[in-house]
Amino acid sequence: MFSRKMAEKQALDLRFGWGRFRPSWLQFMNHINGFMVFLTIYSMTQGMIVNGFTSVNLPALEKRFEFTGKELGLIASSNEVSQIILVGFISYYGSYGNKVKWIGYGCLLAGISCILFDLPHLLVGPYVISKGPSNFGSLIKDVCKIHENANSTIDPSCSSVQENNWYYLMIFSVSQILIGAGTSSLYSLGPAFVDENVHPKSAPVYLSVWFAATMLGPGIGYMAGGALLGIFVDGTPPAGLNLHPRDPRWIGAWWIGFLIGGSILIICSIGILGYPRELPGSKEMRKKAIADGDLPKNDEKIRGKVNEIIPASLKLFKNPTYMFNTLGLCVAGLIGGGMSGFFTKILLTKFSMHPMYAGLIISAAFIPGTVGGVLAGGFLCRRFKLKKSCKLSAKYSVILELISTILLVYLFIPGCQTNEMVGVTQPYNTSVSSEISLMNTCNKDCSCSIAKMNPVCGGEGKTFFSPCHAGCKNPIGKTGYGNCSCIPSSIAGSGRTVTKGFCNHSSSCVYLVPFMLLLGFHLFFVFLSGVPTKMVLLRCVPENQRGYALGLQFVFVRLLGFLPGPLFYGALFDESCAVWGKKCKRKGSCQYYFVDKLFNWLGGSSLVIGGIAFVFFYLSYWFCKPCLDDPNDNEKNGASSSHVNTTDACAVPMKSLEETEYSTKV
Repeated sequence: MFSRKMAEKQALDLRFGWGRFRPSWLQFMNHINGFMVFLTIYSMTQGMIVNGFTSVNLPALEKRFEFTGKELGLIASSNEVSQIILVGFISYYGSYGNKVKWIGYGCLLAGISCILFDLPHLLVGPYVISKGPSNFGSLIKDVCKIHENANSTIDPSCSSVQENNWYYLMIFSVSQILIGAGTSSLYSLGPAFVDENVHPKSAPVYLSVWFAATMLGPGIGYMAGGALLGIFVDGTPPAGLNLHPRDPRWIGAWWIGFLIGGSILIICSIGILGYPRELPGSKEMRKKAIADGDLPKNDEKIRGKVNEIIPASLKLFKNPTYMFNTLGLCVAGLIGGGMSGFFTKILLTKFSMHPMYAGLIISAAFIPGTVGGVLAGGFLCRRFKLKKSCKLSAKYSVILELISTILLVYLFIPGCQTNEMVGVTQPYNTSVSSEISLMNTCNKDCSCSIAKMNPVCGGEGKTFFSPCHAGCKNPIGKTGYGNCSCIPSSIAGSGRTVTKGFCNHSSSCVYLVPFMLLLGFHLFFVFLSGVPTKMVLLRCVPENQRGYALGLQFVFVRLLGFLPGPLFYGALFDESCAVWGKKCKRKGSCQYYFVDKLFNWLGGSSLVIGGIAFVFFYLSYWFCKPCLDDPNDNEKNGASSSHVNTTDACAVPMKSLEETEYSTKV
């Protein structure tokens, strides 16, 4: 009687539902395909919020809450910090617990935190635009005003900077920390749960679909976030100011995306929490796969106790295949994490295009390149039987890393002709000295500001930093300026006029299409290697350590790759800056770059980093022991099945050169 009740309880525990509500009509969801629906929605929404909405909306938050660049960096990095701290513990304990509960409650926490991110929008109140000099139009604001106090022209908003914005910063940062904490279980326990509940032959395809959804999220976030910024932050713009999205005073509705994304995550968490600890039939399938040699055996010495974390970690550290694979991903993450946040800035700097179009073009290359690469990688694993081969997966990781590194030459493709700017790259024509400086005798009494660049095109196709720096005293219409003292009358024609914007060099912008094609191919091969590199990990560690191995690798990649990557590439941009803006007597953002110098630094550094990653992936291949290869292949190479140690799962101790030579010959 007791055994019968236990059997009934176990059968109930394997049904889809919540608590005792597990009706028969819901059991069509109790399948790995149903779980994948919720997992892919979760992954896509998380990528849309963290990598899409957050990046797109940082400039709006900067203007709305008067944040500095360092404070914006704190908001952006808070998500990574919490994941680094928590993912190791979550992946270890979750590997021996209920993975579904960890993933589901994490999704719920992330959804609530997204809505918490919108709280400052309610606390700060309606957006009130100062009716100072800027309301008379930017044309009047930027002209030369002789003998006027320089402080009045630098920035009229200096006196209204919010000093007490720390609580808004705290809410944003705490929200990002909680979002990161909630999603920590997604990338460590998610792949492990999928791999446990499908046949090893099908695992690459399922993982590729999941990775593709993850990569699709940021692309959607960039497009949707940019579109939402076309809506005014409070819904309806104030009357009488004639505001439009191109107006520098405009602030878009940054908060809508987080509200929608948080609601989706909360609904998705309910679906995930309805799944059992393991899907029906998965335990029997895994036992058979282990018996057939398709999967490595469990490490019975590790049972998920607190005092076993260090032995489990040391076992992974002594696995050279795992460690070199992880180091390769860390180094490659420097490029991925560093460049991803600067794609828009690269297009703006290299091809002088509008930010809205830059976002659309990036999405056009990003979505097919990343999604196509991940899907192709999954089917590649299936077609070439990488499901059983740690060695072959590592081999393809090496080849694909080499190709993606070579394709980094897209950074050296010429952009638009560099605009020669007077006072930055060449001296003023009115100057008797060869010294290059924005200030000259023709504008020294104009009290010109360098807070923001407002370029104008003058005689001989030369660009000036602003109408004020061109010495222009009178606006003409909506786009012109006249009476410009820095333009010699001999070349300026009547009136000494200039027009707003850079001088037109569009005829030289002929390399955008090749640039974007090579970028798309680079992204394709980067993400084509995503599934093979992940399969190396899943096949080179014992089955009951895969969740922890994924989590530990995640920590290393984030800590050594994605965290320092943006700082490194940001430093390259700063190193190539020609003119720094100054606002409220403080150093602002860079207004003008030496473009050729910038892209030589970007391209050269990326090629070196890619080469180092290639070396690490090759070492992972070198040390990989073909323990799970087809037995027929071993026989052809003279290997005996008795030499195969499925418990060590492809790991080769770094102590015997003879063992290493044996593994590389097979």
